[in-house]
Amino acid sequence: MTSTSTCRRESFSQAHHYDAYDRKGPKIFVGEWATREGDPTPNLQAALADAAWLTGLERNSDLIIMASYAPLFVNVNPGGMQWATDLIGYDALSSYGSPSYWTQVMFSSHLGTEVVASTLDNAPRVSSPPSRAMTPSTNSS
Repeated sequence: MTSTSTCRRESFSQAHHYDAYDRKGPKIFVGEWATREGDPTPNLQAALADAAWLTGLERNSDLIIMASYAPLFVNVNPGGMQWATDLIGYDALSSYGSPSYWTQVMFSSHLGTEVVASTLDNAPRVSSPPSRAMTPSTNSS
């Protein structure tokens, strides 16, 4: 078993982690992995990093036999949180899936060879394209 809990940059860079593993060795259970950014649940950037990581797990499914996201649940009431960035937030009356939760849902029902249709409603208008400094590959935040 291996486990990882990391920032989004690390998750993106580790998307090819298992590509060169020996296919004749033992099978792997990736336990307790997560991109730990956002509070109380993962934000959209963490969800995108989770998607990158999951593409690596899916691509190496001959070797990776199981994987589990952790931590799973967070009590979002003031003072109720044991640690930040859990997959599903809840309180006494409701629960909600984080962006990373919906990434998991998407991966559970679509193959990596599929393009999932999407829309974005009520997005702010941008009068000019973002500068190069704001692209994910060069953004320092």
